[in-house]
Amino acid sequence: MTNDNPLKHILGIELNTGKKTLFLENNTYTIGRSSSNNIIINNRVISRHHSTLIQVIYQNIQTNTQEKEFWILDGDLKGNKSTNGIFVNGKKRLLHQLKAGDIIVLGGMEVRAKYDIVDIKSKTFYSLINQNSANESSSEEINESQDLSTVATFDNQKNIEPLKDFLIKRLKNFNEVYDYPFLTVNTQGEIIKISEKMKEEFPSIEMEKTNHPLLQNIDLNSFQDQVQFLVKDIRIEDKSFTVYIYDNQKEITVSLINADHQNLLREQLAIYDEQSEDFIEKISEGVVFVDVETKTILHTNSSYYKMLGYENKEDLLNQKIDDLLILDHAILVEDINRINQDKIIFSRESIHIAKDKSLVPVKMMGQMCSFLGKKTMFISIQNMTEEKKLEDLLRYQNYHDVVTNLPNYKLFREQLYSALVNQKKEDQSGITLVLVKINEWRNIGYQYGYDIAEVLLKKVAKKLKKSLSLRDLIYRWRDDEFAIMLSQIESSSNLDIEDKIIDITRKSLLIDNQEIKFSFTLAKVNSEEDSSDENLLQSADKILAQKYYQYIVVEPPRPEGTGIPI
Repeated sequence: MTNDNPLKHILGIELNTGKKTLFLENNTYTIGRSSSNNIIINNRVISRHHSTLIQVIYQNIQTNTQEKEFWILDGDLKGNKSTNGIFVNGKKRLLHQLKAGDIIVLGGMEVRAKYDIVDIKSKTFYSLINQNSANESSSEEINESQDLSTVATFDNQKNIEPLKDFLIKRLKNFNEVYDYPFLTVNTQGEIIKISEKMKEEFPSIEMEKTNHPLLQNIDLNSFQDQVQFLVKDIRIEDKSFTVYIYDNQKEITVSLINADHQNLLREQLAIYDEQSEDFIEKISEGVVFVDVETKTILHTNSSYYKMLGYENKEDLLNQKIDDLLILDHAILVEDINRINQDKIIFSRESIHIAKDKSLVPVKMMGQMCSFLGKKTMFISIQNMTEEKKLEDLLRYQNYHDVVTNLPNYKLFREQLYSALVNQKKEDQSGITLVLVKINEWRNIGYQYGYDIAEVLLKKVAKKLKKSLSLRDLIYRWRDDEFAIMLSQIESSSNLDIEDKIIDITRKSLLIDNQEIKFSFTLAKVNSEEDSSDENLLQSADKILAQKYYQYIVVEPPRPEGTGIPI
């Protein structure tokens, strides 16, 4: 697969706080207010998990190139929808296949985004190229009953895929030993090679070509899409024949094999079936064969049915693959359309529904094949549960303090900046910021050890959080400091917040059989006095430093033999 593709997919997001442009490279992106998202948007119209971007990769086997597409989903992959929805080009969507130039509104006009594709070599945006052309995109309104025609079939046809090289080699060996009748034609119907036995059996076939009864019902064009191996029972001039038809590098070979030789071939086939079944069963990833026309599961292995909590494969056979998907049915239709046209492999992430209705994150890779006489989609399925847990953990750690599990400095700065910008644009009342410092934290670490000091941080964090309303936000600001951003809606209760915080210090904490006494220094400022986040923080820091200095200079009495103030 080539890696020098100059096309880059981008998402430009316009917020009250400014604009940001993202290059889309990951398989999925989650968008929302929660810090667990890939793209965090701090705005009142945005849900905690508002939207999801899903990347689908289509790899062309012949050209060894790949094409990427992105879909946008309302809510998360578990089926939870956002409160205010998503709108693409002015229409509300649940699931939408993005095209260059699409305008996305998340929740309200305050949060807008534009999806585009750019050629980084020529610096050309596809939205400018396509702005005058029709841009009808596939969406959740896709008609899933549209024609997904299969390869033309014959009367009494038996498809014994996946044989391919195995049986082709056997037939060639049989030809050398038994000299059975055969001929080879190209996709235009021209006879390239014909055996003497075939000429003896059908003297007129070279003249009649594809009009001869042996060839007239064979759809030669269908052999251009994929390697096939077909078996057909026919009757010509009161004689019955079993015809073996296979393609090899755009040439189609038609062979007649007598009953004795067929028995030998069937023995080889039985051996191959056992070997093939054993091979599929030993694959560590899940494997499923899906009928393209009906979307029915024809075959699977134990890795897949156990992944979903089933006891045997019979529980899944004849189920619709749609019944195992939670929401990406329209994407599956597009996948089938794409791989049905060319030799293409698709890959993307999805969520499958287990027997107990739990949700299993998976990565799917699929391509077209033939199985049991039907045009089939072969899908390998990798369980992504552990990978997703690790991704979620890493995202969480990026925005949270590992000791207290509170949001950290990075998230605090982002949310403070966003809150101040929203306040100015919406003419809201000021934001109250409170900094809280544990005066004795360092001394406690020296005296009792930093294990005790960390436990103190955890306990204080819980008590501080409990003293606040659900709309207030608390952060781990520095080693021994917390930052609290009080909601505007609860501003009437903010007057006594300092008393609530000081009350926490009135009782000492018992940690590892040690009675730990501590006190706070507080600084409280309001954004109505300081318009920017930098000014607000500088003012709060200055007040905190002054008060802490007073605490140090006017030292409280200390218990004898300790360095811990009462």
